[in-house]
This record gives sequence, structure tokens and C-alpha cells, in this order.
Amino acid sequence: MLPKDLADGLVAIGFKNTEPEALEGWMLAWLQYFGMASAGIPIVAPALAGPPAQTMRAALVGMSAPDAGPLAIQKAIIAFWAALSAAPVAFFPLATAITPPPTLSKISADITEVALANTSGNVPAPAACLAFATAIHSCNQGGTATFPGPVVTPII
Repeated sequence: MLPKDLADGLVAIGFKNTEPEALEGWMLAWLQYFGMASAGIPIVAPALAGPPAQTMRAALVGMSAPDAGPLAIQKAIIAFWAALSAAPVAFFPLATAITPPPTLSKISADITEVALANTSGNVPAPAACLAFATAIHSCNQGGTATFPGPVVTPII
């Protein structure tokens, strides 16, 4: 997982006129980013389109309301990780557990700060998306997958 993967997906979204369009664009960007995850073995990326994406999509509804975006994104990412944790073997073969990163609760505050800096500095879209993606990425570090043994491996 690299912030650039998420940033590239966010740039590709562009500005959308409706929440459903923005939500679908966000989902594509997120799945592009998280589909590159590894825990010593690559994640089973097609499985991400099931319950993880569905719970994330549901949590994003309402994200276009004033000041709702950062918290909706945080809730969506937390829901995504919860879905991964509920069926670890579906995402990493032989995994017995997935533990989410401990910093997911910082996402809303971190991306709010980045959004303020981006807008007050008139940052061009590619740089703004990279700053946004970097903040989200830093909060998504520290998750682990546990395999028989037990062997605990970072999800990177």
C-alpha cells in the first residue's frame, strides 16, 4: 500500500456532482490502494469488493453533508477494517486474525487538517490528493495479520 496509489485514484475521481458518483469514485480509489496490501503474501484483492467494500460504502452515505466528509471517511475505513477482521482467511490465506491499526480514530482530525492546509494554500489537485492520501495512509499503518504458529505479520 502506497499513498501514491490512493492519491492517483483520488485525482482520477475529479470533482463529482452527486454523492453517489463521489462515493463510487472513492471506493475505486480505496480498492486500488488497499488491493496492493501485503502481509508477507499479497492480499486476495478481489475479496475486498465483498463485505469490506459494502460496509465502507454504507458508512460513506451522507459524506457530502456540510462538514461530514472527514468523519464519514474515518467511519468507512474503520468499517472496512472490521469487515477484514471478521473473515481474515478470505483476505490472507491461512490467516487466523486481522488486527486493525491502532490509529484509525485519528483519520478525521488528520484529514481535516490537511484539507484546511490544501484549501488555504491553493494547493493543486495532485499535490492536495497526495497530502490527503498520505494522512490516511499514515493512520492505516500498524495493522497485522496472524498466521498459524502464531506468526504476526504487519500489513503493509
